[in-house]
Amino acid sequence: MPIGPTTYFRKGRVFVDRETCIQAFRENIRNSGNLEYNVLFYHGIAGIGKSKLQKELQKILDEEYPEILWAAIDLNTKIYREVGTFLIALRNKIQEKYKSKFYLFNIAHAIYWKKLHPEILLLEQNYPLIKEGGFFSKIVNVLNEFGPAHTKLIIDIINNAPDNIRRFFKKQAIDINVLTAMEAPEMEKLLPGFFAADFTSYLGTNSKAYIFIDTYEALWEGLRNNGSFHEKDEWIRGNLIPNMLGVSWIICRREKLLWVPECDSDWDMYLEQHSVDELPESYCTEFLEDCGIENKDIRDIIIKASEGVPFYLNLSVDTYEKIGKNRQPVSEDFGKTQKEIFNTFVKYLNNKEIRALKVLSVPNYWDRALFEILMKKFDSGYPAGAFSELIKFSFIKKDTDGKCSVHQLMRKSLKEFHDPADRKNIHKYLLGFYIKKIEKIDIKAITPEHEIALTEAFYHAKESLEAEELCEWFISVSDPFDRAAFWQLITPMYEEILQIIEAELGPKHPDVANSLNNLAGLYRQIGEYEKSLPLYQKALEMVEKKLGQQHPNTVTIKNNYNRLLSEMGEKNEEK
Repeated sequence: MPIGPTTYFRKGRVFVDRETCIQAFRENIRNSGNLEYNVLFYHGIAGIGKSKLQKELQKILDEEYPEILWAAIDLNTKIYREVGTFLIALRNKIQEKYKSKFYLFNIAHAIYWKKLHPEILLLEQNYPLIKEGGFFSKIVNVLNEFGPAHTKLIIDIINNAPDNIRRFFKKQAIDINVLTAMEAPEMEKLLPGFFAADFTSYLGTNSKAYIFIDTYEALWEGLRNNGSFHEKDEWIRGNLIPNMLGVSWIICRREKLLWVPECDSDWDMYLEQHSVDELPESYCTEFLEDCGIENKDIRDIIIKASEGVPFYLNLSVDTYEKIGKNRQPVSEDFGKTQKEIFNTFVKYLNNKEIRALKVLSVPNYWDRALFEILMKKFDSGYPAGAFSELIKFSFIKKDTDGKCSVHQLMRKSLKEFHDPADRKNIHKYLLGFYIKKIEKIDIKAITPEHEIALTEAFYHAKESLEAEELCEWFISVSDPFDRAAFWQLITPMYEEILQIIEAELGPKHPDVANSLNNLAGLYRQIGEYEKSLPLYQKALEMVEKKLGQQHPNTVTIKNNYNRLLSEMGEKNEEK
């Protein structure tokens, strides 16, 4: 990205597509009163626009449903991933907008926090909007001076509080003696329940409320291999949501939620999941045009490189705007892999997972067997038996045949930040892996699996062999397919080899003439005489100049050329 001053405030960019996701939200609003618990979940790869989608849904509530209460928490903020700080932050957002009271939760949290940090003074300002009659100031003073053990003093303060506070606590099935006797870890498990009791008491039975949680995957950052996978969000899934009857939850995460069936099959009734997919080309175009990118060539380059990921589009618009301050942007400025993309994709992954993904980004696809081979062979540190865990990531695509691949934009990013020597070694290994599948092949028994093996071997050969080696290797390995008349399969490969040789060795290299001859022969075999003729002519001209007319190579190419002319004559006579 070009150097330039940071743009802190910029014009809002158009929101495009996502009609399906928005329609699901509107239906959820209409039906939210029909369920005790209600979770609408959106999942998709990093940068796909889940946060922007949440903002759009919140805008709908503000503009069309002002009577609905809502609050939002983004777990990208690290301190919010702990139970206590999450609930304090959510409480603050609700109090700021709606002036609701959290009597029970505030007392429980203050006692919990003092047990957790006995050496640090509680601050009254951390518990706003419950200062009636100095009620909470007195509780803070007691906890700071005597600690949570002096239960009687806390009960006396409650009993002498204003009438509305005393009435509230009489309705709660909570014993302050039991609460103060608990250890901090026990209390932490109860905090969501206390929060829910206060909130639902304020909300009542006839009102609607939505709570948005973004970046839900952050709960697992650095903890993925510690303990049970599902214990990380147990306090939300098993405690907070079930206790907040009538509240609807909008949660966004990279991966699909697996609450059903791995946690409780009952969630099947209350959990609705939607994928946030790549933007279609038409919407990418609409977005870029709205952002002022009028040059179609530049738009096309950006769209192709973006793979439909909005974050990439936004970064490209930033680049366009910064360049535009100094000169006219040109096509060559765009289509590159940007470090911000890589950083966004690998955020919340550990080093072993990143290493494993770099290895897995080398093959076009892999199944369980190849996954295990690569994890062991290239010492990723990632468990070879953890295939099922890895494919849960949103950037892993799995088809109906069990073949897995890394999302193309992430794959490009991984390649950009992967040591070239290491990547080349993996390509060489995979070349050998696929060659073994077509060794000593019977030309009468070539199967689709053999065709796939040749295609994959060719891909890895291009990445690991020098041009001359590639040409020599392919002539040998493709021979059975040539003899078996699989010309449609190998012709595009020869076309690509010709381009590689001309680019790397120069247009006058001997291998160019050989490749021209081979490719012309394939075109002749499939009846593409118009394509074959100029290639033979070019090859013949090259070898005659370099080797002379009597050289065996020259004679061979001339014979092939004459055979083509003969066949073309017969074809013309048939017409």
